[in-house]
Amino acid sequence: MARRVEVCARLRPSLAVFVSALFVSLMAIGQLAADPLPLHDRDQVVAASGHMAALFDPTGTMSLPAVIAAVDQFQPVAGPFNGGYSQGAWWLRLAVRPEAGAGGAWLLQLVSPYTDSIEIYAPRLSKTGRDELALQKTGALVPIPQRDFASHLFVVRTDLEEGRDQAVYVRLTGSRPLTAAPYFWRLSPFMGHLTFDVLRTSFIVGAAFMTAAGSLIFGLWLRVRGFVWYGIYLGFAAWVIAGNSGFMTLLLSPLEPAFILRMQTVVGCLTILTAAMLVRSIFCADGRARVAAWFLQASALLSSVFTIYAAAGLYRVIAPFQSVNLIAVCVLIPILAIAKVRRGEPAAWWYLVGFGAYSLSGIWFMLMVLGVLPLSTGGERGYQVVSTLTMVAIFVGLATSLRAGLRERRNLQAQLLEASQHNEQVLTQAVTERTRELQTEVEARRAAEAALRVAMSEQRHFLTMVSHEFRTPLGAIRAAAAVVQRRLAPLDEAARREAERIVRTAARLAYLVDAFLAEEVLDKSTFRPRREAVDVTELVGDVCREMAQQSGRDIAVTGSATGLMKADPGLLRTAVGNLVGNALKYSERPVAVEIAERAEGIAVAVRDEGPGIPEAERTAIFERFYRSGHDRTQGGTGIGLSIVKRIVSVHGGALQLDSEIGRGSTFTMVFPWSAPGVVAAPDVAASAARPAALAG
Repeated sequence: MARRVEVCARLRPSLAVFVSALFVSLMAIGQLAADPLPLHDRDQVVAASGHMAALFDPTGTMSLPAVIAAVDQFQPVAGPFNGGYSQGAWWLRLAVRPEAGAGGAWLLQLVSPYTDSIEIYAPRLSKTGRDELALQKTGALVPIPQRDFASHLFVVRTDLEEGRDQAVYVRLTGSRPLTAAPYFWRLSPFMGHLTFDVLRTSFIVGAAFMTAAGSLIFGLWLRVRGFVWYGIYLGFAAWVIAGNSGFMTLLLSPLEPAFILRMQTVVGCLTILTAAMLVRSIFCADGRARVAAWFLQASALLSSVFTIYAAAGLYRVIAPFQSVNLIAVCVLIPILAIAKVRRGEPAAWWYLVGFGAYSLSGIWFMLMVLGVLPLSTGGERGYQVVSTLTMVAIFVGLATSLRAGLRERRNLQAQLLEASQHNEQVLTQAVTERTRELQTEVEARRAAEAALRVAMSEQRHFLTMVSHEFRTPLGAIRAAAAVVQRRLAPLDEAARREAERIVRTAARLAYLVDAFLAEEVLDKSTFRPRREAVDVTELVGDVCREMAQQSGRDIAVTGSATGLMKADPGLLRTAVGNLVGNALKYSERPVAVEIAERAEGIAVAVRDEGPGIPEAERTAIFERFYRSGHDRTQGGTGIGLSIVKRIVSVHGGALQLDSEIGRGSTFTMVFPWSAPGVVAAPDVAASAARPAALAG
C-alpha cells in the first residue's frame, strides 16, 4: 500500500500541472479582462460568474498583500471557476460596482460543493464606519457554528458602498476539486432560496433513502440480487447527494467536519463499488457479457481498495483515479443496455433510459470535477435531477423485469400444474391398485397372525397342562428315588449311583416345570405378587443347600442381610435357583453366592468361573428363549434369565451383569431400599458377612 501511495504521489504533481495549464488555456479563450459586476437597486440575486479573475499559488503561501500586489497577474475567468484537483491554492478576484441605491448589506454565496477551505476577504464596515477587507472563513472543513452565516451553504456577509468599484478576494484550498460560482443575494430572497434548497434536498435524499430501504427489504425477501444491490447503491447515492449539497454537514453538525468529509469520501467510493455490482447483477447475471462482468468486478475491487485509502484520509491520492474508474464504468453501461434492447429483453428500454442518463451525467460530472470541462452553474442541480430520473427509471426497470419473470413463472407453474395433475391421475391409479394389493396382503397377514395366536395359546395351555400334570408324578418319582437311594446305599454302589441319577434328573424336570409355571404366572395380566416378610439370607441359604445336595457341587454363600424384604417367596426362590443353576451348569468350579446390604438396597450376587459371556450377547441373553451360540452343548430352555429379570422387575429391583471372557460371570439382583418390598433398612456398616460353605 505504501508503494501505491508513493506512485500516486509522483503522478499527482504532473496531473495538477496539466489541469492548471488546461484551465489557464480555457480562461485565455474568454474575455481579456474581468469587468466589474454591476449591482442595481432592483436586483435581488445576481450571478457573478464571468466577472472573476484567477491566480494560481503553487505553494499556497501567498498572503493577501502579496496577492493584491500581483493583481496584474490575475487571468480572467469566462464563467464559473473550475480549478479541478490542485495541490496549491487558487485566488479569485471579483470586482463589484454597486449603482445608486444598490449599496449596503449583501450576501455573497459561493457554490463550491467540493472545496474544503474558503477564505473570503470582502468589504465590511469597521467600527470606525470605513469599509475594510475583512477575513471570513467557510468551506466544507469549517464547522457551521464558526461560519459567518450558519448554513449548509457557503455564504458570507458583505457591506458594499454604492458608486465605487470594490474588490472581493477568495482563496480556495482542499483535497477535492476547487470550484466556485459566486452569487450576490439580498437577505430576504436568499432566505427563500435557502428554504427551497433545504426542502428540495430533503425530498430527494428522503425519497432516495426510503426507496433504498424498500428495495433492500424487497430484494432480500424475494431473493432478487438486482433489487438488493439497487437498494445498497441508492442508500450510498443518497448520502453522496446530501454530502455534495452540504446537507450532511448540517445534519451531523455536532461531529467534526473533517470526520464527516472522510465519511463522505468513503461513501463516494462505496457508491461506485455498488454501482458496478448493480450493473453486473442486471446485465451479466445470465452468463452473458463475461468480459464486461470481469471488468465490472475488477472496477468494484478497485473501488474497495480506494475505499481503504479514503478511510485512511488519503482521498487526495486516489481521487483522480477513482474518477477515471467511474468514467470507464459509465462508458461501458450504455453498450450493455443497447445489447439488452437488441435482444428484446423485458425492461430493456427502461434500463437504457435510466443507465444512459446515469452514464452521460456521470461522465459529464467527472470531467467537470477533473477540470476538463468548465463548471456549469446548474451542474449540481442538474445532477440531482438526473439522479432522480435514474433512480425512477432503474426502479421501474427492475420492477418490470421482476413482473416479466413472475409472468414467466406463472406460465411455468401452469404447465407444471397440468403435468402434476396428469401425474396425479396416474399416481392415483397406481395407488389404488397398490392399496388393493396391500389390503389383500394385510388380510392374509391378519389371518396368519390369528392362526399364530391360536397356536401359541394352545401351546401355552398345553405346556401349562403338562407342567401341572407332570408335577405330581415327578414329586412321587423324586420321593421314591430318594427312598431307593437310601436303601441301596449299603448294598450296591452301581445301583446307588443310578438312584442318585434318577433323583438329579427328577429334580431337573421339576425345575423345568417350575420355570414354565413361573412364566405362566408372570404372563397373566391379573398377576399380583404375593408379598410377605422374607429373610433373604435364610431363603438364599435354603436354595443353595438344596441345589448343592442335588448337584453334588460346592456352593459358597457369604454375607447376610439383617433386614426383611416383602416379596413373593416362591418367585424369589425361583430367581435364586435359576441363577445358581446357570452357574452350576456353565462352570465346573465352585459357585459363590454373596448377600450384601448396599446403599441402594439388598443385593444377591451369584458368581461363577465359567467361560464368560461375549459383549455382543449381554443384552440378548435376557430375552425369552434366547440361547447363546457357544453353549448349544448344554441343556436348557432359554427362559431362565428372562424369568429372573421379570421377577426382579416385579419387585422394583434391577438385574446387573458383570462378565469377563475366560474368567466367569456375576449376576447381581438389587432390591432398592425405597421400593415397597423392603420393610427394614439396617445400618450397612453394622452388618457383618456370614460365610458359609455348602457341600453336596
